[in-house]
Amino acid sequence: MTMAQILTGSSRFKILYFFSIYERFFREISALLKETKPLFEFSGIISGRIGLAHLQEKPFPWKDLFIYSDFLKQHKIGAPADLAFLKQKEPDLGFPNLTSYIACDRLVSKLPYQKALRILELCIRFVEESLDQAQPDLIIMDDVCCMLSYLIYKIGKKRNIPVWSIGTLKLDDRISIYDDCLDQRKKIESAYQDSPSPLPDPQRKIAAEWLQNYTDHYKPLSYLQYKAKAPALNLDALSKFISFTCERLKDPLDFTYFPWSEIASRKIKRVWRHTWGRLLKLFEEPSAQDQYVYFPLQAQPERTTLVLAPYYLDQITLIENIAKSLPIGYKLYVKEHPIAVGRRPLSDYQRIRKIFNVRLIRTEFPNNELIKNSSCVVTISNTVGLEAIFFEKPLVVLGEVFYNFYRGILYADNVKDLPGKIREGIFSWKSDREDLYRMITALWEGSYPGTRRHPGVIPQVMTPDNLQKVAHAIMREIENCQSSLKSAN
Repeated sequence: MTMAQILTGSSRFKILYFFSIYERFFREISALLKETKPLFEFSGIISGRIGLAHLQEKPFPWKDLFIYSDFLKQHKIGAPADLAFLKQKEPDLGFPNLTSYIACDRLVSKLPYQKALRILELCIRFVEESLDQAQPDLIIMDDVCCMLSYLIYKIGKKRNIPVWSIGTLKLDDRISIYDDCLDQRKKIESAYQDSPSPLPDPQRKIAAEWLQNYTDHYKPLSYLQYKAKAPALNLDALSKFISFTCERLKDPLDFTYFPWSEIASRKIKRVWRHTWGRLLKLFEEPSAQDQYVYFPLQAQPERTTLVLAPYYLDQITLIENIAKSLPIGYKLYVKEHPIAVGRRPLSDYQRIRKIFNVRLIRTEFPNNELIKNSSCVVTISNTVGLEAIFFEKPLVVLGEVFYNFYRGILYADNVKDLPGKIREGIFSWKSDREDLYRMITALWEGSYPGTRRHPGVIPQVMTPDNLQKVAHAIMREIENCQSSLKSAN
């Protein structure tokens, strides 16, 4: 089976999803693709029974559905791990060690060592058996973000199956389809590398107008506006908790969701920390007299650190290292991630405040103002990094980000590089507006209109217009693969 057979109708083409938390979203996308290409067949890997219930709210002719939590129940997760099996798999699947799969999973990494090893073993067996049965020609998922999705990606690639992530572009209403577990968007990079400098006048004008509109009318991403609400214990929160608990109790081995007891504990802690953080006046305003470097905290646990920057999980230590890397006369401004309010221990903030040249800024202070008034921005893999590019500020990047190819950023391979990179950013770096226009043009040429977010957070992802956009993007990518194969032959 080849991609070239897809649109000719000469054979069935099998798509396998890893649904993650997007069961309803991918179901609707599949219905649209099925209307266009009746010979497409659809299967899927589901984390657990909660996702299955979401998927079965509407009928659809799925070929095969593989339920991860059912597999775990059938194979006794309390049994000892087969270490010989894991050691056999490590040379092929490790990067370079299988331990990395445990470390990148926000739930499995909290389990006792032997149990985590057993789940790793079962996860590998489950993915291999599912792919053996489904025999997919293409795998589609959201971004790689956990043990299960990482193994689907790695094992799929070992079998020469295309594995496509439908990824957001850190911009509203833009998605990109890419084939890389570490967020490298080759289509965008190629568009940037191949574009002329300077751009032809029509492209240059479009990029210039977009940049002007972005900087003049800056808005935070829509999902941040939704999730940045202060935590509260009210009837709505109680209703959601009861509903979730009833679902969670039906399938305690669904590793997509935290246990109900931890959800309750985390909610109470968030409200308590948020309240006391304000009472203790841990956060402050910027000072007009300060020259500063800006570091936005990452939300944790999230793929931005677990997958894209696993060696920067201790962000407080990283802040201490950035602070000691600053030139004389500069302070470090630190701001909490909008969706992480109340999630971090207060002791972390108190530790930050004790650093002599650090100022902890209140979360509500506008991001664009902090960026515009900074001398340099340092980020792990935060959306703020892309915003700094658009505001033409020197940017030092530590983690894996899809725009690492851009000539306008300063990439620090490790913390020892920080003093030199920050000095270069403050004293030597110059904005190249023409190159920025090339970057903006590449972002558009390497992406599509559409949004991929959780429907419970951004309901508009389920509108007919957005679903059509995403389905169209997938078909375009399939057609591009067909064209490439024909050209190669």
